[in-house]
Amino acid sequence: MYRSSSLQDACRDCARRWRRSRLLSQTRRVVVARAAGGFTLIELLVVIGIVMVLISILLPALGAARDTARTAKCLSNQKQIMSAMTTYANSSREFIPREGTFVVEGTNAAEHRSRLPWPVALRPFLDDRVSVGEDPNDLFEQAPIYRDPSRRADGHPVHYVTNAMPMIARGMVDTGGRFNYWRRRGPASLGRFLFTAETIYLAEFSDDVNRTVWNALQTQPREDLHWGQPYDIWDILHLEPESSQYRVGGKRHGGGGNAAFMDGHAETLRKADLLDVDKWDDRDYGIRDETPGFVRP
Repeated sequence: MYRSSSLQDACRDCARRWRRSRLLSQTRRVVVARAAGGFTLIELLVVIGIVMVLISILLPALGAARDTARTAKCLSNQKQIMSAMTTYANSSREFIPREGTFVVEGTNAAEHRSRLPWPVALRPFLDDRVSVGEDPNDLFEQAPIYRDPSRRADGHPVHYVTNAMPMIARGMVDTGGRFNYWRRRGPASLGRFLFTAETIYLAEFSDDVNRTVWNALQTQPREDLHWGQPYDIWDILHLEPESSQYRVGGKRHGGGGNAAFMDGHAETLRKADLLDVDKWDDRDYGIRDETPGFVRP
């Protein structure tokens, strides 16, 4: 009886040791397998979910920071252009460029250049490599200050437009400028403007969706004097988004657009304000024929 009981105890002890050894072996295999095979599917899904949540949180913040930087860069460009405009005025009897064109009626270089487009007129005051009266004719490719970092690239070398609106009276634009460029507002003295802090001088050029302006440029000689011509505002249609002549970028920075005023300051405006003709009204009213003497009979 005693020997039988001892034998049973020994068997039970053996069984316990075998089970313990088997459990340890299975545990070791699981650990080794996990170490060799990496994460389980569930663990991978959890990690992916966490990463996606983090991305959804960070992306809007990164996008907002990028938009803020682009807005600041655009405003900086405009302020530098306005500073150049002031320097130009100081050297030109207070005259500033507005609507510009190659004067085809001229008979010499001075007469052809008597109505300089603003990108040509102001560039010597923004770029040390360019001298007054001498155009590099690079079609403004080397003038990055003329480009808005938020505007879609479409070949246009200039991304800003200047105010050449020919106002007849409050809220009324002279449509004669559509047929005769001498009816648009060309170079003018700053002294004529009494509300410079309220009058836009420079705004962002719209996306040329229909390629209207771009196609017109392709018919011009590849010279700065010709390629600087279309970047101005002189028709009420330029302020109407439904028109093929629309030229003002009104929703580029947080639903609005940047504009520089005749007094030199720049700010971001709501689209409705940018397209309000009153913001472009220089209060210098009247129908004027600005044909120079050398063109008149």
